[in-house]
Amino acid sequence: MDALSLSSVLTVLQAPLVPGLEAQALARPLLWALTLGGAVHWLARGRSPRVRQAALVLVLLWVALPGSASLAYGLTQAFQMPSLSSAALGLG
Repeated sequence: MDALSLSSVLTVLQAPLVPGLEAQALARPLLWALTLGGAVHWLARGRSPRVRQAALVLVLLWVALPGSASLAYGLTQAFQMPSLSSAALGLG
């Protein structure tokens, strides 16, 4: 393999792997739900379990609403999509 063909292989492999639009449309509300759910759980840590669960359910339902009524829609307009690491922190 000569240097020219090696450099062409390396430049082709530098393109980022991006999921399809269907996968992004499914992952976006899911990642926002995980991230916001973790934030609500952390912010309500001093409250009773019943209040904490109620707040978590309300936020998750708000994220699950379709279209522009969803919390994920507004957050997506401002910040695009949360990272996988922030969603993983929401699970912890």
